[in-house]
Amino acid sequence: MALAVTFVSCKKDDDTTPEPTEPQYILLGNDQDQGYTLEIYAADSFFVGYNQIFIKIKDDSDALIDNAQILFFPEMDMGTMQHGCPIEEPEMDANSDNYFEGALIFQMGTMGMMGWTLEIEAVIGGTTYTFNYDIVVHNLDDARAKVVTLNNGMKLISSWVYPMEGEIGLNDMDLTMHQMVGPYDFQPITDFTVTMEPFMPSMGHGSPNNVNPIHVEGGHYEGIVNFTMTGHWEVKFELNDNQGTLQTDELFYDLRF
Repeated sequence: MALAVTFVSCKKDDDTTPEPTEPQYILLGNDQDQGYTLEIYAADSFFVGYNQIFIKIKDDSDALIDNAQILFFPEMDMGTMQHGCPIEEPEMDANSDNYFEGALIFQMGTMGMMGWTLEIEAVIGGTTYTFNYDIVVHNLDDARAKVVTLNNGMKLISSWVYPMEGEIGLNDMDLTMHQMVGPYDFQPITDFTVTMEPFMPSMGHGSPNNVNPIHVEGGHYEGIVNFTMTGHWEVKFELNDNQGTLQTDELFYDLRF
């Protein structure tokens, strides 16, 4: 009987389920205004490309705010001119971990004295609070954002969202496309027809079974890209606006794995 009791007790201990853990992000900035603190988190440092960011807001008692309108105002100061970048502002309700989820699509990196600032407005209970940050945007070895002028004169800003690193086989992929209408006006492009061609320069071949990306929402185009072996791949894109091909040779992304 003693052995039986011991066995049952051990079995119960083995079935203990660990407590869920909060996602691990790094703090990229914090600022205060009138008793509120706004913190910016991300999986990594800011880089040229699509940056998913997570916002937490606390009041002066450290209580978390879970409902607010959050507005992003990024600016690159180039001395003789200034401009913004495409943004995706959060929903008004925080997620289950009390983060407000948004994104910034940086098309260029910090260059010496020419750098980015980020102003964030949070409207809480009808009052607007303003938070300001100096940020550093890093250039990656393989670009994850491209600025392309199409043959119809449109200035296109594209970003490669995922996969950041490929793997052999079928990979879900996501590409964003925005039109730069003005220095601070970037509109999602929702009506392009996109043809995708993965190509391996060192081997001189592509891959089968790719699925061309189609628009899903907010300028995001999702598809499937197939990598048949490790190495350096170029994923090329051809764009069509139903009146003809817009651009064929500048919009591509390099993946090495």
